[in-house]
Amino acid sequence: GELHGHLIPKGTREIRKSPSKLTSDLKIELKRIKPDVLFFPMTWRESLKQITKITSMNVPVIFWFPGGIYSNGACIQALKTIGVRDTLPYMLEILSNRKRQVHNFKKFGVDSIITMTTATANSAISAGWPNTKTFVIPPGKENIWNQNTKSSLPTNFKKWVANKPFYLYMGPPSGIRGIFELLKAFDIAAEYD
Repeated sequence: GELHGHLIPKGTREIRKSPSKLTSDLKIELKRIKPDVLFFPMTWRESLKQITKITSMNVPVIFWFPGGIYSNGACIQALKTIGVRDTLPYMLEILSNRKRQVHNFKKFGVDSIITMTTATANSAISAGWPNTKTFVIPPGKENIWNQNTKSSLPTNFKKWVANKPFYLYMGPPSGIRGIFELLKAFDIAAEYD
């Protein structure tokens, strides 16, 4: 159904990712809006069952990797700050078989992938995903003071989206991304108005 809340844009619809709800929710929304392409958040540890459900909807699929690539050392450091429970998904991501996932992406007809970082893109390419079907779009919004100024996105990306509008869901902030350190730094800076 439609999501409501203070910061949720009007018209935002929920697609539950749980195995029992994903197919039905996707079918409802795909029938309702008839998109040209489906952008779907993905991780290296995603199950084959989920991948087959997402790619069986008769619409081109582009997987979007909203996270980064973390090392064993970064996860060990994160354990000290955010604990085992919150670090576990990143440890599982490190242990995931990227070559097998790339094979699955190709087998089930994934069109392209988008990553937030060059490191994530390079990990996909080194696992066998084509460089020509890999796009890096860092998070954030350009600081445009003049509303007439056009975005400075790379030309190949503009051609890829044919200058049509697009939306990316960035996902929730998490401890391993340093959000708590950033908020603490903001508090310190705010004290020195």
